[in-house]
Amino acid sequence: MATEEQRRKVRALAGFGVRQEDICAILGLRSPKTLRKRFAKELELGVVEARAKVAQAAFKLAISGRDPASTMFWLERRARWGERDATGDARDEVFHVVDWETEPEKPLVKNTHDSGIIFEKARPKPSAAGGDELEGEREEEDEE
Repeated sequence: MATEEQRRKVRALAGFGVRQEDICAILGLRSPKTLRKRFAKELELGVVEARAKVAQAAFKLAISGRDPASTMFWLERRARWGERDATGDARDEVFHVVDWETEPEKPLVKNTHDSGIIFEKARPKPSAAGGDELEGEREEEDEE
C-alpha cells in the first residue's frame, strides 16, 4: 500500500525528471511496471505540475522587463511572433531590444498645488476669530 509520503516523493521526483528506474530504487520497488501500476497518477501529475511551474516562472521573467531575451522567447513561442505568413515571406516587422529601466514609483497622493487649476473667486477659510472675510478687506474697513 502506498503512503502519502511516497506519493509526494514520486510526484516530486517525476517532476524533477528522475528516471522511473531510479525512482524505483529510491522507493525500494522491484520494477518500473510496479511503479506505474501503483503511482500512475503521481507520475503524470509530477511532470505536469513541474512544467506549469517552469512556465509560470518563465512568464513572470518575460513580463518583468528585466530580461529581454525571455520576453522575445515567450513572444516567439507562445504569441507566434517570427512565424512566416501563408505566402512564406518573412514579416516586415523589425524589433529593437533596448535596456529597460523601471520608473520610480509615483506618490499616491496627487499634488494639487501645481495642478494648474485657478480659482478666481476663491476665498480663504474663516479665521479663528470667526470672520469669513479676507484679510485685505478687513484692513480696508479699518482704514475708513
